[in-house]
Amino acid sequence: MKEITIKLNGKDEKLPEGSTLADLYAKYKAVNRIVGEVNGEIVYEPSKHVLEDGDVVEIVSFVGGG
Repeated sequence: MKEITIKLNGKDEKLPEGSTLADLYAKYKAVNRIVGEVNGEIVYEPSKHVLEDGDVVEIVSFVGGG
């Protein structure tokens, strides 16, 4: 299977071609209180967003506290 290389939070990450942002979330068990940005744009439907070679992805998790 072909691979793509993306930049994830500043580091290179290899993924199978056809991977979605939701697949990436699942790989890192990042499913609650997170937001993903691809190439500077917030992604609202990660299961429909297919990642492409060279994409720059930022995943941010929200932490509450007092």
